[in-house]
Amino acid sequence: MTEQKINPKQLKAISLMLEGISIQGIIEELKIDRNTLWRWKKQTIFICEYNKQSNSISNGLKYKHQKLVEKSFNVLEETLDIGTEKQKLAVAMAIIKAYKPLPEAEESYNKIKKEEKEDYLDGLLGAM
Repeated sequence: MTEQKINPKQLKAISLMLEGISIQGIIEELKIDRNTLWRWKKQTIFICEYNKQSNSISNGLKYKHQKLVEKSFNVLEETLDIGTEKQKLAVAMAIIKAYKPLPEAEESYNKIKKEEKEDYLDGLLGAM
């Protein structure tokens, strides 16, 4: 059995698919028949390459997201350490409003009414 290799047009089709280009757009761009693209999409080598590229994009986005979250936490932490009192309170309030308790703490956290939490925090900000 001969080893299948993916050709440049197939690579371009994969790239266009991952960009969200329509089937019609892909066949027009590559100047291929719809059946050719359909046949490629059924080939194991094509599916594997598509999945590889898709996973690579997904992993890159996850990494970027993680880095942005880390930077955001660093900014919040720095503001809590060295910001003005009003900045510190605003950051603390934003963190508390966005806080999602761990499952084991959720029941007791939910006993406090959301409005009471927000009223308390708004009162603190108003006093500044």
